[in-house]
Amino acid sequence: MLTSMVGHVCAPRTQQSIAATSLVLGIISVTLGLCCYFGILTAPIGLVLGIVSLVQIKNDPKKYGGKGMAIGGIVTSGLYFGILLLIIMFYGLGFILSAIN
Repeated sequence: MLTSMVGHVCAPRTQQSIAATSLVLGIISVTLGLCCYFGILTAPIGLVLGIVSLVQIKNDPKKYGGKGMAIGGIVTSGLYFGILLLIIMFYGLGFILSAIN
């Protein structure tokens, strides 16, 4: 039995590659970046790609998707910078305290 598919229109697929790349780079920067400072390279790229992806999604939501992934990439990249800042502050505090004693 054959059924007719006339009039069946598939929704166009949204492009999510930049958002997915942002998320992957953010996760890599938090996991691998903290053990060997590889995140210095990946976190800024993930942050920029996440912002670019959000701008694209805002301008053309029918063509671009992956808003959650873009936000996740921005958050994880920012988390890396926050943790790195804390590490630098603790080392600096330890250096200052050792110089006082």
